[in-house]
Amino acid sequence: MLNLKLFNILQPHEIIIQQNQILIIMKDWRQYRLSENQLNKQNIEFILLQLAITLNELSQKKITWNLQSISQLYLIEDCVFLQLFDLEDSHLKMTTPNIDIFKSFVRKYFPQMIQILDINMDNFEKIINYLLSFVKGLRINQQNHFGLNLFFKILQISSSYGMEDIYTVEFNTPKVFETVFGIKSKSLLYRSYDLSKPNRNQQLEYQNREIFVTEKLSNTSNILINFSYLRLYNQTFFFQKKFIMTLAEAAEQKKAQNIDNIIYRKVACRAINELIKGISTFHQEGIMHRNISPQSIYIDNENLVDAHFYIGDQEKAKEENLNNCGTQQSSSYQFHAPEGMQDITMKSDIYSFGLVALLILNKGAPLFSFCFLDAEEIEKKFNAEYINGLLIKNKLEYDKKLIEIIVECLKQNPKERPDLVDIVKQDQNCVYIINISAR
Repeated sequence: MLNLKLFNILQPHEIIIQQNQILIIMKDWRQYRLSENQLNKQNIEFILLQLAITLNELSQKKITWNLQSISQLYLIEDCVFLQLFDLEDSHLKMTTPNIDIFKSFVRKYFPQMIQILDINMDNFEKIINYLLSFVKGLRINQQNHFGLNLFFKILQISSSYGMEDIYTVEFNTPKVFETVFGIKSKSLLYRSYDLSKPNRNQQLEYQNREIFVTEKLSNTSNILINFSYLRLYNQTFFFQKKFIMTLAEAAEQKKAQNIDNIIYRKVACRAINELIKGISTFHQEGIMHRNISPQSIYIDNENLVDAHFYIGDQEKAKEENLNNCGTQQSSSYQFHAPEGMQDITMKSDIYSFGLVALLILNKGAPLFSFCFLDAEEIEKKFNAEYINGLLIKNKLEYDKKLIEIIVECLKQNPKERPDLVDIVKQDQNCVYIINISAR
């Protein structure tokens, strides 16, 4: 079954894979199934608008949805959904394009929308523009959330404009998110890229990468992944659960400073282990994260003793076998690997992880400046004995093997850095030793 995270597609509740068998558990949505007697003058344009947006997105993925009956649609809190389970296995072999399927559907159930059937309505963009013309006073801009208010009411709590021209909005959780996605929190986030800037093409590339990662790495642990997305024209909205803070914010607020050093060792080992799991998930799928830094690591609890750690901000993630030139990597240059942009590989993620790990071991405070070190300083400071000495001076004592692993990650030559599989194997052993000694 395809892994699609489009907003208007109902996902399986759970997929269980055992040996050669796949068990798909679906929620019973029958009470929301759309019928002809529910159609009225007030909702038909909006139903068709959402359907056109969804089928247009599927067309871009080269997926054909064999929509024949109105009973294949579900109306939940005024939002229209298809069910992923209904996608036929033969969709890749179908030759009828989605726009022709859509027009046949309109002809069958919405004959009054005769304008859509016009021969000049030959793509979804024209149809979407036509349907949007029914919305009085509509302006697609930041003030009205780029048209997102058409789908559900945005009651904004706060907003921020961050690095990479990403606009983040926290808003009260609409009922549809609770019903469809099981969101229990009072608020959630949407993130969107500012496409008004001169670097529009790069932002569009980042959007597409984030969609790819959202669908490729969903249902994984220790990664902050978007649970859904919605695209209106070129503007994509990524929906996320809200996390408490980033590792950078925790360090700035000195959250670790009041934790007993012995207890903190467990926190540090948990954080390092969970970050390795997150990076490992990327690398097992052949994807470089390229943006590992304290700003891209998220924490789910203000009390670090009970917190778990997640890797987020996947807009720069890229498959390793693709051409790496043309776009920058990490947003935080302090955590760059030393190799040039054209030489970025998964081993570059390992280097960035090593620098972040040093920060974690020292309770969020830099052990020393990582930037602008000459060869002599690199040899002196990226040394297990030197690092261990600084940590002991700060009354933080870790298993020496763990520090040796981190130093291996910081080799200047990428080929000399360990593979993540090796790190996972050794790190699990180190965490076990440290947890025993910390009891």
